[in-house]
Amino acid sequence: REKGKENTISKLLHQLIPKGTVLILEYEDEILISVAKKKIGSERVTLEEIYNSSWISKESDKLKELDYTRLNPTNMKILYDNLIQKIRVINLSRDLEVGKSVESDSVDILENLNREIEELKVMRKKETQINRVAQIQSELLKKIKERDSLMGK
Repeated sequence: REKGKENTISKLLHQLIPKGTVLILEYEDEILISVAKKKIGSERVTLEEIYNSSWISKESDKLKELDYTRLNPTNMKILYDNLIQKIRVINLSRDLEVGKSVESDSVDILENLNREIEELKVMRKKETQINRVAQIQSELLKKIKERDSLMGK
């Protein structure tokens, strides 16, 4: 009915369904695709991570990346893992505002770099000593340069 509750809805549904599940939420002419890495323990489903795409127009070229012929349909687990990888690439391309899509093999590295960059930004804001702020800033610039070189900027 409205945007903004998609994270709560997808988390709830992923917790209720123990198997690998692809949720497609639809709002007007846009869709959101949600997948999750799950661990099934004794009588309990643990969500490792939920991957929600952004709201994508139904006519968007990004949906072509999720075409069944572009995924590896060897078995359901490989297909699901491949789908998770494609969603991560779409999200990373959106987060970094890249026109072209990111290579699949560098997704983990780029996600880790983005996480480290955000942590360094938070540390820089909290720090009161000027020499420590300068040190954190230099580390931050190194990480940003490394991320940009991986993306080919």
